[in-house]
Amino acid sequence: MVIGGGPTGVEMAGTLAEIARHTLPGEFRHFDPKNARVLLVEGGPRVLQAMPESLSGSAQRQLERLGVEVRVASRVTAIDAEGLQVQPAEGEAYRIPARCVVWAAGVAASPLGRQLAQATGARWTARAGCRWSRTRPCRAIPRSR
Repeated sequence: MVIGGGPTGVEMAGTLAEIARHTLPGEFRHFDPKNARVLLVEGGPRVLQAMPESLSGSAQRQLERLGVEVRVASRVTAIDAEGLQVQPAEGEAYRIPARCVVWAAGVAASPLGRQLAQATGARWTARAGCRWSRTRPCRAIPRSR
């Protein structure tokens, strides 16, 4: 189960499908690739939304040829040890049992950091990376005093 249809999720789902179909059968005597199921769940209307629609469609078709089940316009609303809950854009929510869930839907920093910085008077700038990197200062990380 891969959640998120951006570049990371598409790459991860495709790689998992290739491993399940091509690599594992040669390594394990009792592995049946027909039992491997790779699903990709994307909340938006298509995978790779930042790309042109033609490339997005091509990527989805390639994933499906690899055996990945792609579900778009479906948001994951809960994850637990037994699987996850999915809410499609239309219709009833449903549950998918899953033993392995890969989160590739991205992350966003909590607004709490900015709120704490404002409340305490801390500066809200810092240099991301180390002294050997060429990274520019990152305003999202509070600078230590």
